[in-house]
Formats: sequence, structure tokens, C-alpha cells
Amino acid sequence: MSTTEEQLRVAAKAFEGIADGLIIADAQRRIIAVNHAFTLITGYSADEAIGRTPRFLQSGRHDAAFYAQVWQTIENNGSWRGEIWDRRKNGEIYPELLSISAVRDAAGVVAHYVGIFNDISSLKEYEARLLYLAHHDALTQLANRTLFEKRVNDAIPRARRNSTLLAILFLDLDRFKYINDAVGHAGGDVLLQAVAARLTETVREIDLVARFGGDEFAVMLDELNGTQDAAVVAQKLLDVVERPFRIGDRTFDVSASIGISCYPADGGDISALLKCADTALYGAKSRGRNAYQFFTADNKRLCG
Repeated sequence: MSTTEEQLRVAAKAFEGIADGLIIADAQRRIIAVNHAFTLITGYSADEAIGRTPRFLQSGRHDAAFYAQVWQTIENNGSWRGEIWDRRKNGEIYPELLSISAVRDAAGVVAHYVGIFNDISSLKEYEARLLYLAHHDALTQLANRTLFEKRVNDAIPRARRNSTLLAILFLDLDRFKYINDAVGHAGGDVLLQAVAARLTETVREIDLVARFGGDEFAVMLDELNGTQDAAVVAQKLLDVVERPFRIGDRTFDVSASIGISCYPADGGDISALLKCADTALYGAKSRGRNAYQFFTADNKRLCG
């Protein structure tokens, strides 16, 4: 076997053995060869792909301007690399990391295009999971403080534009330590999960329930017409928490206390609103628990 033949054999073996999908197209962008990984990723055989342009793989998520920019970059720089969404033969849309390079002949004219890609679905799922964990409470799956503050910061300008009221409710369970001691931490976790579910079911979709830790919950009520709307929701939350909870073979009566602050009356930013709601919560507890209380002007000096 000649050296040239051996080189071609090795190149062919590498072409088929590479784990990334590989497409070779002519100067008119018609596919002239694909490897086995291409078929594994897309579901299309070589016979189904050869002679067509890669347009048949497009997902519909990118507009014509996107593809025009890709090819303009290849023309200017000789290559393009980035993330793109394509569609498999079975209709499933998936993300891939794609690199396209122009191959020029001795005269500098484009003779072929080579595309190398890999399916990054698992990576995207992992990134999404990390993002979810960064913004949600692991026990209850509610928003955590980070996401809650972000949502409130997004809602404040909207409330300002629409001249609506935004309310922050701080809620914690009365005598939660007693229940935790009675049923253990596992039982206490079951109770917190049940409370989280009841709170979520009580508010609207545009509102947000979060857990800050322990038995401390926060609720953002968006687009309210007045403080009475917040009072109505607060009472509903107290009522649903007051219904008995079943933990194992035991039934527990639970109550909660709620402190309420409102934008714009009690503060213009998230920090002030949270501080005022926390102050109001202690006021509710001092009244004997199982109650809600709005932040009052008497305590305004505590909120800055």
C-alpha cells in the first residue's frame, strides 16, 4: 500500500470514528459527506443528507438574519463557532456547539465547507439545573431569597409606572420549634413542604412565594389596588396554615404570624421593604401570634 493510500485510509477511519458530527459541503453548501456521528446525533442517514444543504436541519428558532450573520462571518474570517439549535429527524429540537470552516483551494477560492458539531443537550440541562438550584430552596422548591429579591426589584419599576401597590409579606410559623422537637427534623421538613404547597396554592400566578430558611417565608403580592387587597390575602394565608397538618400518625394544629410592608409607602427599594416587613412581623407576634400586621409609621425610623 502506498503512502498516499495509507494516509487516505487513516483519514477515512478518523472521519468515521470521530465522536463529533461532521459535515463536508461543496462551495454551493450542498452536503457531499457526513460521518456516522452525524447520523447518531441527527437521525438522518448519509443517503438522506447528501445532496441537500444543511437548511433541512434548521430548528426554526433562528431567523434569516442570524444565518446571514453566520455566513458573513465565515466569508470575512474563514470560520464561525457558536451555539445553535437544530432539529433531529424525529422532530426534536436540540442545542449543539457548531464550528464551520471554509476550505480554500490553491487560488484562494472556497472549495468546501467543513462543519463539526456536538450535541450539548446534557450540558444545557446541567446548566439549567445549576441555575435552578441557585434560585430555589432545595427542600420546598420555592424561590429562595436571591430570586425573591430579583423579582421584587423587577416589580418595583412596573408598580411605579402603573401606579399600583406592591406588598411584601413576611410569614413564619408560630412555635415551629415545638413541632420540630416533637416529630424530629424529618417531620419538620414534611411540615415545611406542606406549608409551602398551601401558600403557593393560595396566591395568584403573578405573585411569588419564597422560603428564606427555617420556617421563614416571604410572599410578594404584585399589582394590588390597595392595602385591603394585601389584608385579604394575608388572612387567607393565615387560614390555610391554621388547618390541621398530618405528619405520620399525628395531627398538629399550626398557626402563623405575618408582617406586611407596601411599596411605595414603606420604602422605595427591596432592602427597606424587607426590613419594614420584618419589623411588622415582630409586631404581629407581640399581639399574640396567628395574626397579620402592616408596618406602621410609628416604626418607620427602624427601616431607614
